[in-house]
Amino acid sequence: MLLSGEGVRDQIAAAERPRRVVDATTLRGVHDLNRQFLGGVLPALQERPTAIAAVAALTPAARSLAAECPYSLYDFRFADADLWRSIAADSRPALAPPGPAAAFCRAAAFLTWHLVRSSELAAPLTLGMVPAVVDLWRTIPLSLLDHVAATAAPFLAPRWAGHPTFWSLLVDGAVSGNLEQLAGVRLLGLQLLATDSLPARLAPVAAVR
Repeated sequence: MLLSGEGVRDQIAAAERPRRVVDATTLRGVHDLNRQFLGGVLPALQERPTAIAAVAALTPAARSLAAECPYSLYDFRFADADLWRSIAADSRPALAPPGPAAAFCRAAAFLTWHLVRSSELAAPLTLGMVPAVVDLWRTIPLSLLDHVAATAAPFLAPRWAGHPTFWSLLVDGAVSGNLEQLAGVRLLGLQLLATDSLPARLAPVAAVR
């Protein structure tokens, strides 16, 4: 449910929080990858939100508005530490995905590598990455990024594909140019990121009880 007045201002302030953690150049990189994902990669994926037809039909201007979330609209399951331990340990040759997904996955891997080294909060806020996966990514050398990108490619999916309203609200706000609605959707995304990572953050607490 979207708010008005002070509620909207609070939403905008919360949605802007990643901008205070991630530098403007890096945030533009997140937006650029979101645009690539919405324009050329998402329509080819098998796992799609119900709003996929509307996403594919967005004009370039509307796509840019939708892409300017302060976090990735794509997901490599960065909240799944077990999966990423297996990816990091997999030394078998990996085939690059076909079409535009190959270049996208490689660019996403380089951005991820940069984010985990830029600050403690950059990768969690923009990629939904849990601490264990942040630590793992910090051990990955630059020379292995192409291999990691190809190995992780099968897990690429739209973030929150099954959420009942996120994608429809995002598309509607982008099409109409409704900045208040977009601020509310961006805040919703930040809340969902926090929810996604909560089990992994609570696990160490539960273990010492």
